[in-house]
Amino acid sequence: QHLALGQIYAAADGNLRRADAQISLALAAYPVNAPLRLSAATIYLLAGGRAEALEQARKLAQLDDSHIIPESAEKRLMIERRAPWYLARLRATYLFKSLEIAWRASGDINLVKSIAPQTADARAVVDAFLEWKGLEE
Repeated sequence: QHLALGQIYAAADGNLRRADAQISLALAAYPVNAPLRLSAATIYLLAGGRAEALEQARKLAQLDDSHIIPESAEKRLMIERRAPWYLARLRATYLFKSLEIAWRASGDINLVKSIAPQTADARAVVDAFLEWKGLEE
């Protein structure tokens, strides 16, 4: 309910102070909920709260571990071949979504890279994001 109220306040009159109060209550109730963090970041971004959206994207990037694939010969093979289903899996992670929020909020590729965990699995998501955006290094 709090998230919905926050969304209504943000959309109806652009009052981020009232929206933020409700969104904060929702996040305090379940701070480790990735879909909730993504929704909060999206609400902030759409309402013009870039700093708030970026803060939520940072927290979401550190919270999400859906991009981690256990080590195996199959993992090495799918990484080498860049199988379409592997790339689709990376793009479906909350880490990828947090990078998109950060990109839209800041437009700063270095900032976007900095919010991702410093692991090989996270780097694969960052690389897929950069490729998807046409920003390959």
